[in-house]
Amino acid sequence: MAKKKITPQERQARAAANGYKRGAHREKDSIKDENKHTADTTELQERALTLYRDDDPGKCLVEGVLAPDLATIKDFIRYYIDSSRGRLSLRPLVSSVLNFAERFFVGFTRVIKTTFDPRDTTKVYYWIRRTLTKDGVIEDKKRPKNIFFKR
Repeated sequence: MAKKKITPQERQARAAANGYKRGAHREKDSIKDENKHTADTTELQERALTLYRDDDPGKCLVEGVLAPDLATIKDFIRYYIDSSRGRLSLRPLVSSVLNFAERFFVGFTRVIKTTFDPRDTTKVYYWIRRTLTKDGVIEDKKRPKNIFFKR
């Protein structure tokens, strides 16, 4: 059976009955990046930044600090890898390291208000996926989708 096509007048009446008022939320909706990150996401970003501070206690994370150079970022990611243990293997997985790098970049940008060069972030992601995997520093394993055991 075909669905009845609703007319524009019926749609407007339905929206009004459900409390819709044109432009009522315009001021709030025009604010960019409001509630961009959930509390859980912000907490994960803070963990990455805390690890960044712990790597070298002399690092100061205040607004306006320049973003670290590519060599510093790679060294920090190696520090993360060497200080972590994986769940599926002894070393962290590619996906875990990529997620950590993403949290670091976004958290740094959120707190410091300094953006990274997009070419640098792309280079870091490529370096994690290709070079670190090829060198055996991290592993590219996937969790099995279905685990069935014979008894």
